[in-house]
Amino acid sequence: MNIAGYKDKWYDKNIRGDKRHIYLTMLGSNREEIKALAKKDRKVREVEEKMLRFNEDGTITNLMTPKEENALMERIIKKNAYQDGLKKGMKMASKDTIRNTAISMINDNVPLEKIAQYTKLSIKELEKLVVKNKD
Repeated sequence: MNIAGYKDKWYDKNIRGDKRHIYLTMLGSNREEIKALAKKDRKVREVEEKMLRFNEDGTITNLMTPKEENALMERIIKKNAYQDGLKKGMKMASKDTIRNTAISMINDNVPLEKIAQYTKLSIKELEKLVVKNKD
């Protein structure tokens, strides 16, 4: 987990409404940040000293070198981009499949209104397919 990025989201108030997130922001926080959080939350006060020792011993902050963290972030970004591309590709494939089905139905003289009902294509889109199919 990218703790620094998570803290940025917290401080930008993107996820601030859910109090459970406050505990994750404590990981890797400095003494002043934890003390400020402890003033606002009883549960943070209960674990304040343990969290201070935990953060100060380097367990969290020294897990990765900056080079390793950058490499990890690049892999995550590439993976997310690949997955986004797959999703977009599937949507495009679905549209092509729907259009091909509509053309088959047009060729079988199924009324455009009925094709529109089943394919969710507009009558205008179907009329364009009729014209293209005649060419």
